[in-house]
Amino acid sequence: MKLPCRLLFRVDALYAAGLLSWCLALAMGWSMMLAYGYRREAAADVAPPSHWPANSQLPHSQGRDCLVLFVHPKCPCSQATVAELEQLLAAFHARRPDSTLELCVVATIPRTAEDSWAQTRLIQRSLRLADAKLFLDRGGVEADRFGAQISGTVLLFDAAGRQRYAGGVTASRGQEGENAGSAALARLLAGEAPSTNPTLPAFGCRLVLEACSECKSR
Repeated sequence: MKLPCRLLFRVDALYAAGLLSWCLALAMGWSMMLAYGYRREAAADVAPPSHWPANSQLPHSQGRDCLVLFVHPKCPCSQATVAELEQLLAAFHARRPDSTLELCVVATIPRTAEDSWAQTRLIQRSLRLADAKLFLDRGGVEADRFGAQISGTVLLFDAAGRQRYAGGVTASRGQEGENAGSAALARLLAGEAPSTNPTLPAFGCRLVLEACSECKSR
């Protein structure tokens, strides 16, 4: 049985309206995902120090290069950062088995939190990185000294204590894969200078930065 033309038109119009609504919802969802992926949680841009802070309590041997990773123990986005470092450091140590590179994983936790607050899968995975040592940064005092505000911030200091890299190693929140920051860090570890300055901002949750007397005096 053939439907009247008027009814067919209404069916087509409803179908078109539904399809348009679905496309708009899909576009809005996609744009929200992109906005979240590239959103930075830093309150304001803070320049990292050009040299290793003299008052830092982080473990660092003089005369050795040091890679510092700042993480929020409960940040899901930073799993991608650790995944990038796993590949980067595996390739680096394969080329330089005699390397003396140090790696300090700095977990920022609330000032009054128990040590168990940092016992997460992210921290456990971070400590499986080559030569990784854990430092609990209560209240974010060390993060403040190093100008780190975002989980997944990576800093590289050379044997003379000069900062060579500061930023992220993922293209966006939780995204693994090739990116300018990871490539730049790999070249620096290999003793090469990047042709440009492709440092990426870190993408992740904000670190646990609590008000403290030392921070207020600055």
